[in-house]
Order: sequence, then structure tokens, then C-alpha cells
Amino acid sequence: MNDTLFVMGTMLLFLLGLRLSAFFSGVETGFYRISVLRLNIDSQAGDKVASRLLWFIQNPSRFVATCLVGNNVANYVTTLAVGLFVSQQISDNGGYAEVFATLAVSPIVFICGELLPKNLYFRAPMSLLKRDSKLFRFFYLVFCP
Repeated sequence: MNDTLFVMGTMLLFLLGLRLSAFFSGVETGFYRISVLRLNIDSQAGDKVASRLLWFIQNPSRFVATCLVGNNVANYVTTLAVGLFVSQQISDNGGYAEVFATLAVSPIVFICGELLPKNLYFRAPMSLLKRDSKLFRFFYLVFCP
């Protein structure tokens, strides 16, 4: 029972890291593709989400820092999950199993956590950024200190 719970916990940790990687990679691409003019118009019309996004455009260093910290946290969480899983399944004292497992999982992380989200945000930056602006602001506040 404990082994099953541990495996499920590491899988959930891996999926959380993958989701965070996808989120921050996609948001970063959407940020560079968004129309500032459209945001200005929406903000002046009273759209609170557009005003929030416009604030990040006016403070790009804060936006980029949040994306960088978020991607680092996401990469750490995925690597931690793979390392925990492999160290529990294989008793290798050299640590080679963790390295090879991380390398084996890297294409999945690259495709699902980097490539696909960037492509989606590239195609529809405004709608996706507006949808995710509250979550990004939450991470900005958490990572700010």
C-alpha cells in the first residue's frame, strides 16, 4: 500500500511540475505575442484583466523574473519526482539510474511542457493570457519576495 501511494505521489508531483512548465513557457510566449494596442483599448474600456496584463507589459523585468523563477521551480519539481521515483524503485548507489531516467523523461517534458504550450499561446495569446492572468499574478506575488 505504501509503495502504491509513493508511486502515485511521485506521479502527481511529476504532473504538477509538467503543468507548471507548460504554464510558464506558454505565458512567456503569449506575453511577447500579445497586442499592446488591443490591451490599451480593453484597459481603457474598463477590462480589469487587460489592465493587469498591461501592468506586466509596463514592468517587463517583473514578468520575466516570474517566468524564470516559475520555470526553474517547475524543472526542479519534475526532476525531483523522477529522482524520487527511480531511487525508490532501483537501489543504485551511484546515482546513474536517476540521471538516465531524467534523460529518458526529458523528451516528454520538452514536448508537453515546452513545445505544445508555446505553440498554443503563439496562436491565441490574448485569450489564453486573459484566462491565466489571475494564476500568473498569484505566482508573481508568491515569487516576489
